Amino acid sequence: MNLIRDGDIFQSTRDWIVIPTNCKGIMGKGLAKSAKAYRPDLSAQYTADCLSWNIHPGHIYPASERIIWAATKDDWRDEGQWSWTYTILQELAIHVAKNDCSMAIPAVGCGEAKQPWTWVHEELDRYFFDNADIDIYPPRNYVRNWLDYDDTDLASIL
Repeated sequence: MNLIRDGDIFQSTRDWIVIPTNCKGIMGKGLAKSAKAYRPDLSAQYTADCLSWNIHPGHIYPASERIIWAATKDDWRDEGQWSWTYTILQELAIHVAKNDCSMAIPAVGCGEAKQPWTWVHEELDRYFFDNADIDIYPPRNYVRNWLDYDDTDLASIL
């Protein structure tokens, strides 16, 4: 598992890119909004799938040859639930194992779904720690805070 501290997930060379979404077909914030700009053709499919009740919170949905929707929230106005994020991470681990594939995973559930990065990071470690084909993109505030320390600062903290 590789932590990608600075980079554009859409430039990833991994087989799959995971995009957190809601189940109402609204791609107005976060990576979902960026995905809409990156792949406008998938936006209409995603909205239709949501309106047909084909996307449910706590599950993943391969949307194309490279994109996997991860429904971290039901309604775009609400926060997600930890059980949904937890199930998504399990399903991602199963998908990787079944398909022997690589994956770029953002901080699933930590953006608009408001789940704590410490919990999500712990689960990602559990499922993917020894897998070099998994790139994890932590929340930007985590990256900034981590990179604000140099080695001497870390020594003083530890």
